[in-house]
Amino acid sequence: MIIQNNQDHPNEAISIDDKNPACLSVQPIAFPGGETQARVIDLTEFQGGPFRFYLDDDGALSTDLYKDHYWLLAEAILPDKQYDNVPTGQVDENDQEVTEMVERPLDLNKVDVTVFSLPEVA
Repeated sequence: MIIQNNQDHPNEAISIDDKNPACLSVQPIAFPGGETQARVIDLTEFQGGPFRFYLDDDGALSTDLYKDHYWLLAEAILPDKQYDNVPTGQVDENDQEVTEMVERPLDLNKVDVTVFSLPEVA
């Protein structure tokens, strides 16, 4: 679920993607010198840890936690991957149903994703 850090200046550029709830949909963002491209970011690889999404002063968008950035756009702590045992339709030599572990898709609608106000651009 998207949580606005500042209700007076909501960040409408970042939302949970309608087609894939494991992704954030990012609309163009103005920065000093231009505007970023729209993009979709899959957060699946960040499961089990922190996710932060940044805007750099040159307009680049980054998820790098270990360098300095111009502006924090969004952050979340993502849950660990979860799995389900799913029947394969086969039985083993002991006539027991064979199952396989299948990863559950990440659903950002069930995670608190905090988005921060966009930088003011003159």
